[in-house]
Amino acid sequence: MHNATVEIFDPGESGFDYSRLVELIADRIAFVPRYRQRLQAVPGRLATPVWLDDPAFELSYHVRRSAAAAPR
Repeated sequence: MHNATVEIFDPGESGFDYSRLVELIADRIAFVPRYRQRLQAVPGRLATPVWLDDPAFELSYHVRRSAAAAPR
């Protein structure tokens, strides 16, 4: 499974603060447990895979800052 989005933010008057965005997501991600989980296969394929909390979940791996090249 892959889920990707592209978000375009208008920095407005105060500018864009990446660390504040990550902090906001971290505060609210508890409301959507699936976003912190991973699929785990059942041994012997006796049942369908199950969702488990990922103890190694790292938000900064999933929320990355990047920018497009400036137009010429």
